[in-house]
Amino acid sequence: MTDTPRNRPRHRLRLMTRIVFGLALLGAIAWAASGRMSTGTLGDPMIFLPGSERASAAIFLLSDMNGWDADEDRAAFALQKQGAIVMGVDLPTYLATLEARTQDQCLYLVSDIERLSHEVQRSFGASDYRLPIIAGQGDGGAMALAIAAQTPASTLGGTIAVDPPADIPLERPLCTPADRREDKKGEVYMLTKGPLPDPVTVVLTSAAPSDGRQHADILRDKWPAIQIRDFSGAAIDALTQALKPAPDPLAGGPLAGLPLTLLDAQPTHDAMALVLSGDGGWRDLDKTIAENLQKQGIPTAGLDSLRYFWNERSPEETAADLSRILDELRKRWKVRHVALIGYSFGADVLPVTIRTMDKPHQDMLTQVSLLGLSEKGSFQISVGGWLGLLPSAGVETLPDLQQMDLSRVQCFYGKDEPDSACPGLSGTKTELIETSGGHHFDGNYARLADDIVAGLQRRSE
Repeated sequence: MTDTPRNRPRHRLRLMTRIVFGLALLGAIAWAASGRMSTGTLGDPMIFLPGSERASAAIFLLSDMNGWDADEDRAAFALQKQGAIVMGVDLPTYLATLEARTQDQCLYLVSDIERLSHEVQRSFGASDYRLPIIAGQGDGGAMALAIAAQTPASTLGGTIAVDPPADIPLERPLCTPADRREDKKGEVYMLTKGPLPDPVTVVLTSAAPSDGRQHADILRDKWPAIQIRDFSGAAIDALTQALKPAPDPLAGGPLAGLPLTLLDAQPTHDAMALVLSGDGGWRDLDKTIAENLQKQGIPTAGLDSLRYFWNERSPEETAADLSRILDELRKRWKVRHVALIGYSFGADVLPVTIRTMDKPHQDMLTQVSLLGLSEKGSFQISVGGWLGLLPSAGVETLPDLQQMDLSRVQCFYGKDEPDSACPGLSGTKTELIETSGGHHFDGNYARLADDIVAGLQRRSE
């Protein structure tokens, strides 16, 4: 028998057995014998899993209006062979499901995508988390662009649209502040004002519709970071080519394999910062604070806690990795002082991690800034954490903190945050900083960065 994608179901079903067990525990997903599953608004997606737990990418592949066929199968298997997790979505089925949701005034599509990405990657046993990429050709590409119009920053790893028309064939509106207009065939969406929420690439072949070309040009005029590429072959080949994994900029070096974002700057304070994000990943508060530090002349590295702690880590492993990061980046940026910063989940793991470090690395820490510190910390991302639930078990934070030199510690908390551990440090040498709001500090991230820099300057003297 010829080895074609249609003749490989046993391999796919065997790989999926691991997911069946994991998702059955959640009680929310029903699996069919064919290896398909039904979840949320996504219809009945086909899951293609790589042979290694270190997935190169997580991709939601949307078909065109002809539905999922041999072309999409071919693309999915090619991406699977490259190490990607692929979640294939039949567009006509998806649209029919969305139109049937008459109870919703508008449709928020990215929530089901993000949730399924979490569940599949956790059940597969992926060694770290990959932000999902949304990709499609034809009307599937137009849907991918429309989803980008309602996506918060750092929720998706990228958006790739091949030969998209200008409109999406969906009567129900999307939940987005982005501008939109109606044409004869459907709704035409712009993107949300401000920076792109994720990298957006539009690939155009000779078969690209003229209205889609014009819409892509309009989008790029308003968002110059959008990439538009021409491709001389078939649309499905353009899609596969555009989805080839990008090389890891840290590959081959001492920091290879770590989910780090480096924000270089000319040091003006003889200092660097290392920021551990919350469990939502490198986005919002932590990312914004890091960018503010960079603007103020403090080169900064961000460790994505969602990816790093996707599987359970030990304090010893975490301490060794943070020490390795500090050794390398202090040399790279030629600085003496270090501000170690954690937000929420990232703050909760720092006390025991710092205690576990050897003394030379503890002594590197000029300042430790803890934002949104809880009474207990965990070394693995959990569904309960996304729901705002505190871990019932975990490592208590205050006992380890109280063994540190607290004159080097800042503890930030919102006055409306009922479960902050910071007030438990009252009466010590800790710099307690109460702000307005709750766990997100009313969004005044620039003020947080200013307070961190001011404290670092004092402690560096």
